Amino acid sequence: MKTISHHIIDIVHNSIRALSSVISVQVVESVTKNILRIEVEDNGCGMDEKLLSGVTDPFTTTRTTRKIGMGIPLLKFHAEQTNGSFSIESQIGLGTKLIASFQLDHIDLQPLGDLSGAISQLMASTQNSNISFSYHNDKIDFTISSQDIWDILESRVIDSKEMIMIKEIIESNINP
Repeated sequence: MKTISHHIIDIVHNSIRALSSVISVQVVESVTKNILRIEVEDNGCGMDEKLLSGVTDPFTTTRTTRKIGMGIPLLKFHAEQTNGSFSIESQIGLGTKLIASFQLDHIDLQPLGDLSGAISQLMASTQNSNISFSYHNDKIDFTISSQDIWDILESRVIDSKEMIMIKEIIESNINP
């Protein structure tokens, strides 16, 4: 994965596959604290202790289509490579919470990438998961959710034109 946004897409897709009805994505970017923190929390099926203990091993995966799962191991690697940290908690039936932090000015920090595009794509890709997105930096606090969009559109189906609108709303609020 080449950007932090790609990691977010991967982790949220894990949450969707875990049958989460509520997924929270929080991005905190603080120049004053020299940190970029990504937090994804869901109410999906969760993981037992055995799976949780091996989740950062690329040869641990619940997928049946392949025997390797690189998403979480790569995210952990990239966080730790930038003097950051990685943690994941999970309980069967309650969900999972993943936090990755990065030193913002570290030379090896991956670019954030197209965050507004990633979030709008995720919101448009599922009608069963309410995805809440929060972005905070030293000057901005912005939050939007799939439920907000569904209420405005009076539908859970988001077409490509509406996805572009969501992307523009996010973009104008996180990069004013």
